[in-house]
Amino acid sequence: MKLSKIDLSNVLAVGHSNGQLGLLIDRGECLEFIEIAAPEAAMHGLHMVDFIANTDSTELSGGIELTEIAPADEPIAMMPVDSAMAALLTLWCIM
Repeated sequence: MKLSKIDLSNVLAVGHSNGQLGLLIDRGECLEFIEIAAPEAAMHGLHMVDFIANTDSTELSGGIELTEIAPADEPIAMMPVDSAMAALLTLWCIM
């Protein structure tokens, strides 16, 4: 297996809906939200990586049970935002 170093420190949040993986990215002076086509398994994989990376290795020594990293039964709904500042940030990041 060949390993590649990755840096996800600018990814602030992820979500998945209707075949789209949503990523909230810190671009320094602005935040950018992008969506890319991806199966729901991509979101589950990211949750697994987050769980493994943020769990003490001694706790992982017995193996990882899928129930430990299963997604929540109920998704957290995002609230619509009607904000001139958010609209300006989005436009500024696109330019």
